[in-house]
Amino acid sequence: MSVRSVRSSYEKAPWRDLKDLEGVVEQDFLYPLLLGENVLPYRLVPPREAVLPLEGTTLMDSQHPHLSRYPDLAQWWESAEELWQRHRSTDRLSLTEQLDFRRKLTHQLPAPPLRVVYGAL
Repeated sequence: MSVRSVRSSYEKAPWRDLKDLEGVVEQDFLYPLLLGENVLPYRLVPPREAVLPLEGTTLMDSQHPHLSRYPDLAQWWESAEELWQRHRSTDRLSLTEQLDFRRKLTHQLPAPPLRVVYGAL
C-alpha cells in the first residue's frame, strides 16, 4: 500500500523542514493509531494509519533478521531510520527505542478486542 508521512504544525526543527517520507509498505504493517486529537467528548474521530514494523508482538528494526522477509517495509523502515539517525538531537535512543519508549507500545500487544478510550481533564 502506498504511504506518506503526515505532517503537523506542532513539529519542531529540523523535522518540520524535512520532505515527507513516501513509499510502499505491505498492508500487514499498517495499524490504526488513536492520538489525543482523535478523542472528542462522547466520540472518536477516525484513527490515522501508522506504519509499525511489528511481527507478532516483536518490534523489528533494520538489523532484525526477519525484516528482509518484507522488502517494502524494509525499504521504508531503513529510510525512516536513516532520517532519524541524521536528524535526532541525541544519540541516546534508536528510532525503534524511541517508538517503544518505556515499552509503552509493546506492552499493549497483543491488542485486546475492546479498549476504553477517554480524554483526560
